[in-house]
Amino acid sequence: MEQFLREMHPDYYNFTEEVSMLAEIITDYVSLVLVFDMEEDSDLDGYMISSLLASAGTTTPPDQLNLEQLEITLTLNRADIAREKIFLENKRWKKGHLNDYMYQALMSDRHDFVKIFLEQGFSLEEFLTVYMLEKLYTDQLKSMSSKVAIFNKMWEYHRSHRQATKVTLRDVGKIIKSLVGDFYHPLYLSKEFQAKLAPEKIELT
Repeated sequence: MEQFLREMHPDYYNFTEEVSMLAEIITDYVSLVLVFDMEEDSDLDGYMISSLLASAGTTTPPDQLNLEQLEITLTLNRADIAREKIFLENKRWKKGHLNDYMYQALMSDRHDFVKIFLEQGFSLEEFLTVYMLEKLYTDQLKSMSSKVAIFNKMWEYHRSHRQATKVTLRDVGKIIKSLVGDFYHPLYLSKEFQAKLAPEKIELT
C-alpha cells in the first residue's frame, strides 16, 4: 500500500499518520468497504445503500427478515434492493411485524413496496380494519399534500361534526356520494356496513 500511495501522491510522507489510521479503519471494517468503478457502474446510490445494509440489523437471526434493512430501503424508496437483498427465500417474520411498514408504504405512495408485501403474503383483509382505514384517511389529510386538497375541502363540508378532527368512513361515504351522484350508494353508507360499526348491545340480566 505504501508503494502505491507514494506513486499516487508525492507528499505521501506528510500524511503517514492519517494514512495509517485510514488503513487501520479499513482493516477493522473490511466487510463494510465496497469498491465502486465510476466508469463501469452507474448505480452509486445502490452501492451506498448496500453498504448501509451490511451494518444494519447484524443481530437478526439469518432465517428472520431483517427489519432494520427493510426500514432503510423503504425510507430511501429502493424496492429493487429490498426484493434482491432482503426478501429472500425462507425468510420469516411474525404476524403483524410488517404492519407499520405497509402503513408507511401507503402513506408515502411506495407502490412497489406495497406490491412486494402482497407478494410475500401480507393480508390486506387483516390490516385494513376500520381503525386503520380511518387513520390512513385522517393522516393523509394532516399531510396537507396537494393530492388531498380537494378531499380536505369536501371533508370539511361533509364531516359529521363541525369540530371533528378525525375522518370517519361515513364521512368518506358522503364525499363519494357527492362526487358520483345518487345512482351509486357507497358501501360506507349502507345499513349493513353501519350495523357492523355499531357497538354490540349488552343485555342486562
